[in-house]
Amino acid sequence: MTALHDYRAPCWLPGGDLQTIWPALLSRPRRGAAPDYIRERWQAPDGDFIDVDHLPAPRGAPWLVLFHGLEGSSSSHYAVAFAQAALARGWHFSVPHFRGCSGEPNLAPRSYHSGDFEEIGWMLGRIRDYADGPLLAAGVSLGGNALLRWAEEAGSTAAPLVRALAAISAPLDLAAAGAAIDHGFNRLAYARHFLRTMKPRALAKWQQHPRLFDRDRLTAARTLRDFDDCFTAPLHGFCSVDDYWRRASAKPHLAAIRVPSLVLNARNDPFVPEASLPNPNQAGPAVMLWQPDHGGHVGFPAGHFPGHVHAMPEAVCDWLEAAGVNLRTPPPSPAPLSSSRGSGLCRARSARSAALRRILRSSLPADPGGSAGHGPHRSDSRGCRPSAARCAPSIPSSPSGHAISAPLTVAGRPASIAEIFGLPSARRMAIAP
Repeated sequence: MTALHDYRAPCWLPGGDLQTIWPALLSRPRRGAAPDYIRERWQAPDGDFIDVDHLPAPRGAPWLVLFHGLEGSSSSHYAVAFAQAALARGWHFSVPHFRGCSGEPNLAPRSYHSGDFEEIGWMLGRIRDYADGPLLAAGVSLGGNALLRWAEEAGSTAAPLVRALAAISAPLDLAAAGAAIDHGFNRLAYARHFLRTMKPRALAKWQQHPRLFDRDRLTAARTLRDFDDCFTAPLHGFCSVDDYWRRASAKPHLAAIRVPSLVLNARNDPFVPEASLPNPNQAGPAVMLWQPDHGGHVGFPAGHFPGHVHAMPEAVCDWLEAAGVNLRTPPPSPAPLSSSRGSGLCRARSARSAALRRILRSSLPADPGGSAGHGPHRSDSRGCRPSAARCAPSIPSSPSGHAISAPLTVAGRPASIAEIFGLPSARRMAIAP
């Protein structure tokens, strides 16, 4: 039995590549418990839109916001596992999709990137306006780096929005991560995988906004560096890919964080090199580093063959609960986790934490909520305001085949987040610190 900071993968799944690929493909979340999301569409400050998937909980419950990774969504395996962990605790759960990641192309001449801290702050602010319980945030890979960049830029002003946050497998040094993913086996296995969806999505953006970027260069891109240099960097106000990666990396600014933050990185992550990870002297007093030898990239499988992916979300939620809900300093040693037993998780929680969870669970209905991817961006003045028809919420099927529920309506219009969760109007509600 080990703690998550020195987690060891099951003996049948050695190496960072297997610990990355296998959980994403085969060590799936529990069957028969696909989240029954409620989708809401928000209009962005630049006139574009983003789609947010919610799972409701009783009023006053903690609210977990998850920022997905590169080309991810609310149906990614880690998002489903986090959703199930939140449901088990009686928490609200929301996944704001980065631009163009919800199943429908966004409208503005921009996309999303690893340092999009202004977007993160806006999303958190929208939810904070309605949340009447503690707000917690987690980010995975690209989303984790962007979340940390927001906390770094926000400094002491982050605390009124969130109580605690966590970043999982975040590429804190984007230059190091970019070089790693574009080299050798990684280029064949991972870079090619991402580019398979990123390039068509970028070309669709060119169709929306001709001459927005060099189409021929993008078509010829064979690495993530090439892609970021011809697409991501110029669309978001960066001079070059090197400027983008430098300004967007969270590692140089970790000491500026003033809200309790967990940073979890496996040392065998295939495209986040161990040598690029921060040490405690670089992190600052508000940041806790968990750097186990095993885990891969957003993997952390546990249990008997074929394994499961619940160990990491459970341990992260335990830490967030201790830091942001119970308002106590999380212990240096995180919740113990076993990779050899069937459950994969053996928790040692305080009596106060367990009591809170019992209270939250006791207030849930019998079937709560249904069955149980860099620096500041620049808003572009050419952003298109969507028409009423284009703004109507869409209900795409998730990539994993999970059905996304139809949006709730009130008087023939899509319900607002306040109406979905039965919360008072933001104009009338005092924002809790």
